[in-house]
Amino acid sequence: LQQAKRGKELASMKEEFQTKLDVKDKIISELSSEKCSLENNIKDISKNEELKNAELDSLHQQVETLRIENEQVANPNLGADVAEEEKEFNDVGDIQDLLAEDVDSDDYLRRQIVVLALALERSEMQRADAIERVVKERKSNAESLKQLGESVKRFYNAVRCSDALSFL
Repeated sequence: LQQAKRGKELASMKEEFQTKLDVKDKIISELSSEKCSLENNIKDISKNEELKNAELDSLHQQVETLRIENEQVANPNLGADVAEEEKEFNDVGDIQDLLAEDVDSDDYLRRQIVVLALALERSEMQRADAIERVVKERKSNAESLKQLGESVKRFYNAVRCSDALSFL
């Protein structure tokens, strides 16, 4: 009679243990799926960011091209100055000739310096904004991964405790 009772208790404990194992496996599966989903989201966000940055660069180039065209239309002498700038100087005499030109070329060079300075400033601001966005996204992703890690730790602690209790 005691053996039958003991057998029933063992069968009951085995069934309870199997149920807990099934629950544990289900939770592990769910957490693994959630982790994969988060990793895929991170990859998608990164790809999307790269596409947006490329599109943004393209738009900035178009704006710059249109601005230069606008300047050329507004100042017809600018086109002639650009053609002069594109000459290749083979010797010191060519450079001295360029420096000896009239004051108009000095004004052009000043304008070009201002345009380049503004373009550099805009570029640095865009670079800073891009870096700031990347840092924010990395912090967000790090926080998500940290939360996922904490969930996994809690899960394993709960499983360990339930396993320990089931063996008692």
